[in-house]
Amino acid sequence: MKRLFIKPIDEATSFLWRSDVVAALKKMEPVPTQMEADLMTMLRPHYKPKGHLLLDPDMVHKDAIFLRTGLIKLYVIHPVSGRPQILHVWIEGEIVVLYKMFRRRLSNTKYYMETIENSELVSISNDSMDIIYGSYPVADRLTTEILSEKNERRMKQLEILGTVDKGCRPAMFEELFPEFCHRLNNADRCAFIGVGESTLGRGSH
Repeated sequence: MKRLFIKPIDEATSFLWRSDVVAALKKMEPVPTQMEADLMTMLRPHYKPKGHLLLDPDMVHKDAIFLRTGLIKLYVIHPVSGRPQILHVWIEGEIVVLYKMFRRRLSNTKYYMETIENSELVSISNDSMDIIYGSYPVADRLTTEILSEKNERRMKQLEILGTVDKGCRPAMFEELFPEFCHRLNNADRCAFIGVGESTLGRGSH
């Protein structure tokens, strides 16, 4: 069996990746100096190869993730067809989290999170976030902004899925999601816009 190469993360790289998280948050809201220091001690950098499952129905969703590089998809398995249905795609610079499940420690019964590309990640546990939320009111404002961005992307996807003429969906996908449409393989493109590969082919001409 071929062994996967895992990137080593030295202290300098770890510091850089954790600093990138803080910098991304500060672009959204001013972050208190002490919150910045606390986050730097709580954040955990790691690397995951393409195809790595970050969450499945047998796992607890205990980490929120800053996606430094790469792509991550959220999907469910259709109970009848057995095919995946992609509900969301996160791109670099975004926070990967199912907020209600993460904060309330709810059981995951159906969701999968998987890396679409080799990905550089920085995680923080829900226990650590409890401390952040309890100490810094700005954390709630940051969460609102993060979830708003996710909702906007979901609404664009629903616009595609609501288009009755499936032949129009591939072109809509490329127009509405230029940031990652050409980074997905055909199977993932189909799972995101709800078409078969034959429709995908027709729509691309």
